[in-house]
Amino acid sequence: RDFEDYICALYRKLGYEAYTTTELREMRALPPVIMAQRGIGEQGVDVLVKVPQEDGVKVVVVQCKHYSSPVGNKAVQEIVSAISMYNAHQAVVIS
Repeated sequence: RDFEDYICALYRKLGYEAYTTTELREMRALPPVIMAQRGIGEQGVDVLVKVPQEDGVKVVVVQCKHYSSPVGNKAVQEIVSAISMYNAHQAVVIS
């Protein structure tokens, strides 16, 4: 959780609007299907970033892995599958 908070803070320091999924849950701002199924996690998403674009806002979903060993394929699969659930434009794994 500390690593997720750190990554979210970095995005904010860079000037982006960013939220941890814990914050989004507290704000009741997660996708409805996730809010309805409490306790299942957030589909691999740890941080949601809103990036302003000329034609609107681009949503980036981020999975944070504070590992000392290589991140496996599972992390990538989870975050890629979350793109449609969060109506995101891009997925990122940060380790």
